[in-house]
Amino acid sequence: MLSISFLSIDLNAHLVVLSGCNTGRISPSAGLPGMTSAIILSGVPNVISSLWNVDDEVTAQLMESFYANLRSGIGVRDALKKAKLDMIRSGKSDPFYWGAFILTGNNEKVLGFSDESAPKNRITLGFLVAGLSLLFLLSMVFVVLRAIRRRDLTRMQL
Repeated sequence: MLSISFLSIDLNAHLVVLSGCNTGRISPSAGLPGMTSAIILSGVPNVISSLWNVDDEVTAQLMESFYANLRSGIGVRDALKKAKLDMIRSGKSDPFYWGAFILTGNNEKVLGFSDESAPKNRITLGFLVAGLSLLFLLSMVFVVLRAIRRRDLTRMQL
């Protein structure tokens, strides 16, 4: 997908993570904005991308740590920083392993992603489903009662 096509998409997200290789690089010769720029221009305030090829297993470790940090309720920049520090502590001290990943954006928390918000979201979703189910049931009762009433009126007219 060309990065310019992101400009016409409403992604409606607080964060996009492009963990593939070289997703943060700009190709000036192509005359197009990089993927990161295109996603930021489409309205996403935070994009994590990579500047060079990184081993898949190391990327998976970094991303697992990053998402765990986000779930703990810290901001995006701090979650990425902590994940990089975790990589250093695990023996991957060479920046080649973790330095490729950069944040373009700010340090806001990703709404609805932390463990603190999860139970509230589930409860809200439960009430929404229950409310819609009740509304559907009441409308079906109304339709059936209306049909019975019309049938009775038709019989009375005959």
